Amino acid sequence: MSNNNFNETLERVLVQIKSKWKILLPIAVVAVIVLVIIFNLIGAVFGGGYSVNKKAVKALQAQEPKKLLSCVPDDLVDEIMECYSLSKSEINDAIESANMLTIFNEVRKAKITKMKVIDKKKITPKVMEKNKDSEGIQRTKTILSEIDELWDTDDLKNFRMTTFSLSLKDDDGEKEKMTSSFLSVKYKGKWYSIDCMYFLVQAAEQYAQAKINREKYPALFD
Repeated sequence: MSNNNFNETLERVLVQIKSKWKILLPIAVVAVIVLVIIFNLIGAVFGGGYSVNKKAVKALQAQEPKKLLSCVPDDLVDEIMECYSLSKSEINDAIESANMLTIFNEVRKAKITKMKVIDKKKITPKVMEKNKDSEGIQRTKTILSEIDELWDTDDLKNFRMTTFSLSLKDDDGEKEKMTSSFLSVKYKGKWYSIDCMYFLVQAAEQYAQAKINREKYPALFD
């Protein structure tokens, strides 16, 4: 085959490939977009509330502001800052310095070596009314009543409860297992942790009170 014939053949092949690529590329892009939407919808319907509960476990144990605040609605954070006259940096300090009776008080420095989901539940207003004497429902109502003092919780109706079996190990090699339930709620199309919201309200209140005490009785804090 002469060089001219080879070049002509190669050019025809390249033109065909280019023509097909122009058709296939938009189809491929659309297909990827559709898959992303489907996966997001599946996650929102089946996993959103439960996956936030997993995030909350680690956020509460570490008391790390960035992780914890990612589990809380921004407008609730704004309400808390306004109510207690705290800046964003003070909110971060409040999270890190909080000393409250959470399930992680004794094991805050321990490492979670295994996290196993042993139960998942949907909690609707009907379920709350039907099972109003259960420990989980009572806890949900208690937390909501605490938050409601700062923030209107009437629109919070779609809850998820996840019960975990947690295996922990501290720096000395001591191992411990614990079982605990965590709550999440859907608000404005996104899932947030009720436990992190409750923790933040308590932490802000504690920090604000300590701030008042330091101003009133500075000698006690020197």
